[in-house]
Amino acid sequence: MKVRPSFLILLTLSLLLLFVFSSIPPEKRKMLLTALGIPKPAGGQTQQGWQQIEDVIESFETHVTACHVPKTRATSEVEAQGKVFKWVDAEGKVHFTDKPKGKGAEDLTNRYKMEKQYFRMSITAAGGNLPPFLHDRLSADLKQLYFILSRWLPDQYIKQVDLNVKVFNDQTKFDVYREEHVPGLETASGFYKPSMDEAVVMVQRDAFMTQSIARHEATHVINSGLYGRTPVWFNEGLAEYFERLSIEGQSKRVNPSPHHLKLLQGALADGELMTVSDYLSIKGRAWRDHEQNMMYAMAWSVVHFMMQDSLGRETMKLLMTHMADNFCQPVNTVTFIEQHYVGGMKAFSERWRAALMSSDFQVHRY
Repeated sequence: MKVRPSFLILLTLSLLLLFVFSSIPPEKRKMLLTALGIPKPAGGQTQQGWQQIEDVIESFETHVTACHVPKTRATSEVEAQGKVFKWVDAEGKVHFTDKPKGKGAEDLTNRYKMEKQYFRMSITAAGGNLPPFLHDRLSADLKQLYFILSRWLPDQYIKQVDLNVKVFNDQTKFDVYREEHVPGLETASGFYKPSMDEAVVMVQRDAFMTQSIARHEATHVINSGLYGRTPVWFNEGLAEYFERLSIEGQSKRVNPSPHHLKLLQGALADGELMTVSDYLSIKGRAWRDHEQNMMYAMAWSVVHFMMQDSLGRETMKLLMTHMADNFCQPVNTVTFIEQHYVGGMKAFSERWRAALMSSDFQVHRY
């Protein structure tokens, strides 16, 4: 089939126009449409037409903006491991080393060999030294994070993710690096940009806080590897959730966030808290146009609430499976909850609101 040059020109201009519009925040986009003589209609069929324009732009942004993911592989692809030998010295003391000592040394390599590996982690310092024990503690945290995720996500969807963490101990250098790679982002603690395959962390005065930020950003890497593109509330909510993961011996727990809870309860008391349905309907760039402390608090509350009882966990499990099975494809959260949560969106909203009013956000133990 012969394609006319005029058609190619028209197609190119259309794609360019969509690209320009997709880079403009929704509110400014509406102002521009009005200035071009396309005012926002009051309702009815014309209102649907306006929404269709937004849907086309969102669809374009979803499919043209690269759905970049960190390098992944099967969990069965385990890195080469060193040898493990057990031997007893002349005084009867037992030793474990990577080299045999004496004729009676027992080779335990196969016994301790990993059958699965969930991530390969590289932590580098951007000037100065790494905080003490950060590598080992973050590695332990992520193993438990994967342990929790694997309870809800079918095994065939679990992938091994390459996790690259860059740690800064100089705020000025961190700020310069942030502006270079994610200009306009307002954060002094950490960020993750998929195209870089890198979680960037600024060292905090409190070591636990540094670990929390690292867990938060690492969760974004894992989300990207397992699901590709996800709703912003899910991506940020799960990161906020696992930011509060703590390990004490064999005990693993996720604590609620008093800060987020106080903020949400204050807005609720003042009659300024948006409904959870309205919140979950916010898509893409529009999420960043709202007050960010409230957006993160809402994201945390939805995830923590869903992880709290069997109804929420089952819905979360189905959502994770759906996103893994439909990698990088958009999902309408409100519709999904309506179809899969017992009682639909109405019951979900009522129970979420009741949990806020009664401060019923519990410590989760795994």
